[in-house]
Amino acid sequence: MSERFGLDSLAEMLPEEVEGLQRLLALHEAPPSPRSPVRLDDMPVSVHFFLLPEQVKRLNHCLRKIGGSREEALMGLVDRVDENVS
Repeated sequence: MSERFGLDSLAEMLPEEVEGLQRLLALHEAPPSPRSPVRLDDMPVSVHFFLLPEQVKRLNHCLRKIGGSREEALMGLVDRVDENVS
């Protein structure tokens, strides 16, 4: 019906406003194509370990001093250790 009548004509004939008609017409549009899956090697992996509350405070304090996200800061520490050990 929207092809036969324009959106403005439909809005004049029906009680819905133009915005409401646009939302209704959008329901009939094809959904977006699914994204390609991410390679398994590119997926983050969860790391779990247990610390005492005081240790968690120390760890978070150090990670904040380094800056960036917690993950970036932790990996920055790992890089520094690797450089000093090698």
